[in-house]
Amino acid sequence: MKYKVLIQHFGDKQYWAGESREVTNEQDAGELIKQGLIAPFDDDGDSGGGGEQGENEQDNPPAEPKAKAKAPPKNKAEPAPQNKADDNGQGE
Repeated sequence: MKYKVLIQHFGDKQYWAGESREVTNEQDAGELIKQGLIAPFDDDGDSGGGGEQGENEQDNPPAEPKAKAKAPPKNKAEPAPQNKADDNGQGE
């Protein structure tokens, strides 16, 4: 059965919001619907999801992940702890 993808997710491949997805296993489809990732198409070809992500993917591109910076040390006099894997055997 065909479903409309409501939220971008990775299943057997990458699915983007607004695409259609074929799910043959009813249990898998039920779980994806419960998680809010997909919605069944109505008879007229529209899904009952409401289109939270926007109808046109050009208007609503996927968000870029933000890079996390290292937290500064709490005490500036103490250096940040080093990863033992980066020690190259010099600490033994």
